[in-house]
Amino acid sequence: MQLDFFSLNKILIWIGIGMLICFFLKKISNYISNWFYLRRLYKGSDISKSKCEKFYVGEITKEDLGEWEKTLKDLDVLIPLSNRNESIPAIINYDLGIMYSTSKEMFSEYLTLYHPEHEKIRFQSEQLTELRERILQKYLHELIYESLNCLDNELDNVHNIKEKIASIIDTQNSSKDYIVSKSCEEISSEELINVLRKISQYVPCIKFETWHKRLSFCIKIAEDNQRLSREGK
Repeated sequence: MQLDFFSLNKILIWIGIGMLICFFLKKISNYISNWFYLRRLYKGSDISKSKCEKFYVGEITKEDLGEWEKTLKDLDVLIPLSNRNESIPAIINYDLGIMYSTSKEMFSEYLTLYHPEHEKIRFQSEQLTELRERILQKYLHELIYESLNCLDNELDNVHNIKEKIASIIDTQNSSKDYIVSKSCEEISSEELINVLRKISQYVPCIKFETWHKRLSFCIKIAEDNQRLSREGK
């Protein structure tokens, strides 16, 4: 009986050791899986953010479609999972969510401007023209609002520029994410671009290079819109 008792103890000990090994192996497996998941999530976020930054200043090309589209498809799966991942702080999840929604919106605008034949945004020619113009108007108003923080206040007559900006947008009630127009009637893109050309003379090129790149991008969109309108597309 004594031998049987010690044998039973050994069996229980080995069972306990086995359970501990299984527990730690599961922990290690979960850690490795989580590491690969986070690596995919952050890599996808970095790629999408990079594409947005390129698009923001007009440096993106038609060839960027494949990688950006694939990245967003991955994020479609990864972002919802991140909300249930306890190892990711809430503030990071919030930032990822903002980045994701911004990327989706920019990607849709990218398709409209560069790939109007894409299956996700097949429009009639009239709809496409209207949508391209709406996107341009949005970008132009954003630039006018952002110029308030870029003006060289030491230059002569800068107050006239500020008054012109204030006549176009409601500077008191506007924000980076929501810009309120002063005029009840829509100001033409051509007129807004002319205003921005005047504003650009008061915006330092080196210090605010991105602003100037965005203006060049908007001018290109306007030229493309005019060309497509003449061609009836």
